[in-house]
Amino acid sequence: MEMQKKAYAAGSRDESWGPDKDGMVVFSKLFPPHADHWYPLTGTLVLTDGSVLVTSSVTQGETSHFSIAKLNPLGELDKRFAQEGLLTGLFVSNLPAYGGPLAQGADGRIYMLASSKSPDALDPEIAILCIDETGKRNEHFGNNGQIIVANKVNDRVFHGGPRFLRVLQNGDLLVGANGAVGPSRVPTAYLMKLDANGCLVASFGSSGIVDIKLPYPAMTLWKDACVLADGRILGAGYARLKSGFNVGLLVMLNSSGSFNQIFGDDPKTPGFRLFTDENRPVELNAVTERTPGKFLAAGTVGDAVRSDAIGLLSGFDAAGKNDPDFNGGVTLENTVSLNDKSGWHALFAQGENIYVAGGSAHLLLASFKLDGTLNPAFAKDGVVEDESLSVIPVSLTPYSSDRLLYGADSPGIGRIGSVIRYYRV
Repeated sequence: MEMQKKAYAAGSRDESWGPDKDGMVVFSKLFPPHADHWYPLTGTLVLTDGSVLVTSSVTQGETSHFSIAKLNPLGELDKRFAQEGLLTGLFVSNLPAYGGPLAQGADGRIYMLASSKSPDALDPEIAILCIDETGKRNEHFGNNGQIIVANKVNDRVFHGGPRFLRVLQNGDLLVGANGAVGPSRVPTAYLMKLDANGCLVASFGSSGIVDIKLPYPAMTLWKDACVLADGRILGAGYARLKSGFNVGLLVMLNSSGSFNQIFGDDPKTPGFRLFTDENRPVELNAVTERTPGKFLAAGTVGDAVRSDAIGLLSGFDAAGKNDPDFNGGVTLENTVSLNDKSGWHALFAQGENIYVAGGSAHLLLASFKLDGTLNPAFAKDGVVEDESLSVIPVSLTPYSSDRLLYGADSPGIGRIGSVIRYYRV
């Protein structure tokens, strides 16, 4: 979607957007008020007409509900969507439900990967909702536009945590989930493939599910993934080895769900590439294809929770080898702020323009060039640092050729989501 060109400063807020025309939508003003003041940002989707869908979890009565809000191109609540601009509900009567990430298929269907409280387990169950752009449920998907995946399938247990949803060109769904496997309940990342009716695709992996397991004892966890034009799937997250440290994890799967034999840095573990540090944990939080056949992964080195981490950016090709076009083929590890050391948690890249979001106490957004230096054409020397906003990043989403959306939550227990629209290079 293209916007009318106008003079602007890259790195500044788009103050034509939002209900207060300050470039920002705050969820505590968007969703109805409730006692626990908990409105986390759980998903963002830009539609072709410039509208934006955002998801959250809100309390009605004493029960958490999923909620989807639609913003018109001006950043105001579109009251033509669902009921006065909001679609709020449960998957099972009287059982709490929680919002999640969104994805849209080529046929216009919109999916939300959410959660529904299990009636007999502590962990919520995976739930998927299918709607159209007006908020109406798609009756051809699952049961009344929704499916729920049981917590336990054979010897696998699925539970909450960072997850992702992608829609393929043929309408199939890829669901990244985290859980545990085997009698010892080893934490394990999974990838599921569902058809357009919500049924597992038996030809993918093992009866529709792939276990992301290294050939030696280790836990694995998903954070993000992208799908290549030929159907291969590139995922990012981390593994925890016997040493106790987390190590950054990249995984390349073929479209069938088998591990890609040419990807990786160790012939003993085809399909995997690990990022390690002798003295500090490493986690990959985001991955993207910046141009066909060239990729970027972003993450942290160190303890991000204690604000003792630096950012990691790595460029690589379809074989998992370092990309000489990015930072001379060397992984970039650095920090751009003296006041916040939490690494990178979200990533957006297009061609030579790279954007990363960090921060554990205030807003931090940076733009890098392919040579690994900060882009002086963006904000102040390549960095937006706003200490007046106490937020932690959730997502970076391209909005148009000259704008992006920075999604965030307030830190602490009572999370309040927000979306800010910035001009970009």
